[in-house]
Amino acid sequence: MDSRPEEGIARGGLTLARAREALKDWQGHMRRGAALPSEDEYVAALALVPWLPQPGVYLARTLRAFADFCSAQGRLDDAVSLLARIAEGPGRKSEVFWRDYAVLLFRQALKRLAAGRVAQSNESLGRAAALLRGPAALPEVWNAAWEGYSEMALWFERAGDALPARLHAEHALEYAQRCGRREEALEWLRRLAQAAQHGRGAFAALDWLRRMHALGREGWTGAGAFAVRSAVGLAQAEAALGREAGMDAIFHEVETWLREPPSDLLALADLNLAWGLVLGLERGRERLEQAHRLRSTALGEDHPKTLEAFRALGGWRQEDTGPSPGTDSGPREWDGGARFEGPKDSGGESQESELKRLHRRLARLCHPDAGLDDASESEITWRHETMIRVNRAAESGNLFLLRALLDEALSRMGTGKQVPL
Repeated sequence: MDSRPEEGIARGGLTLARAREALKDWQGHMRRGAALPSEDEYVAALALVPWLPQPGVYLARTLRAFADFCSAQGRLDDAVSLLARIAEGPGRKSEVFWRDYAVLLFRQALKRLAAGRVAQSNESLGRAAALLRGPAALPEVWNAAWEGYSEMALWFERAGDALPARLHAEHALEYAQRCGRREEALEWLRRLAQAAQHGRGAFAALDWLRRMHALGREGWTGAGAFAVRSAVGLAQAEAALGREAGMDAIFHEVETWLREPPSDLLALADLNLAWGLVLGLERGRERLEQAHRLRSTALGEDHPKTLEAFRALGGWRQEDTGPSPGTDSGPREWDGGARFEGPKDSGGESQESELKRLHRRLARLCHPDAGLDDASESEITWRHETMIRVNRAAESGNLFLLRALLDEALSRMGTGKQVPL
């Protein structure tokens, strides 16, 4: 600390009256204090602290404001050092302080990881974990831990590094349960499965889906059903991308889940209908027949769901509305799982407008002419092949394939490859 505060004042161009006025403004909440416009003025303010009443309180508040200043400039290492100085100092710290300190440590860990500084990233995570076991073991901080660990898991999964992704995911689930954020955690697990599917394939995605399903057995209400819906969506994406081995693996896994006692006949029927529709009438007839048989048993022959399965088999009755579907042996049109998952709010957007919107967005993301000047040969090849698939999907009106291609492109962006916004 400068023993001659007037030197700091002169260097910062700050008058004594102005500094005292600013420091008084910081008497309220630590984060809601007056902000000085430059680092020099913070140095000058810190030089004044010993001359003010209650210097310990003013020091903490000034350091806190200075940390916010550094954080806003992206200087996370400096901000963490300032908060560490407050944490190690005397006096009781608020729950909000510990939360923000933990948030900053997780941000620092991610930034260091993105820069390839793995050892330093682990150091930041270690400090955050120590806080959570010690003075920051507080409900307000658990939310920061859930968000921090979940982002770390996603980063590692998108980078194709399964082991640390799994480790951070388990920490994230622990804090999601403590915070009561289970629904968010299930959606996050779906995103992890999707990232794994795009990066490492369907069998990697299955690991996350199994974890999601296991949460249902651990007492997470709705986790089992959410796992089934997520798995069916990923299986349909595998089919749309021409990867039948992955599609079959996921569908068979879900069938195993649904046959566990107490088995759910209607869910099995829905699964078989979705499976059969993907395969088409010729190859999927056995699945469609099973769906019809299960729905007939559970609901009766005249129930609308039973009739839906009947029509999927090419059946038609005089009292049915609309034309006969015929006996075309090709794949039946399907809607990306809407029959299985139930209606979704599309925000009022028509299929035609969504088709055009997705086509335009994918062209901006993937067109070879929109690539970077220093794009690699493999990147250019990927763009060329992807745009061929995009154009064919748009011409045939295959909305679901466009959605799957967009997910693939965005996931590729998440891995750090050169795909511009």
